[in-house]
Amino acid sequence: MTFREKEILQILKSNPMISQQEIADMLNISRTSVAVHITNLMKKGELLGKGYILKKENSDEKFNLGGYSEGKPRCNCCSLQNGPN
Repeated sequence: MTFREKEILQILKSNPMISQQEIADMLNISRTSVAVHITNLMKKGELLGKGYILKKENSDEKFNLGGYSEGKPRCNCCSLQNGPN
């Protein structure tokens, strides 16, 4: 893993929902460079996927669903398979 990939991974660990542009601004690099580093981290197995905020149907409650475990969605906020109930 490169030094830059380690930097980005550390940033993502402290703030998983940070945007690529925010990372780019922090590191004074382009957003496309961040995207390449993130892709490389995914290829190396350091990142399992990207997170998205979804709204539960018929509810104002939101949860972060991202990544996959054995082909099933995994909730990042509570590590439950298939997200929270």
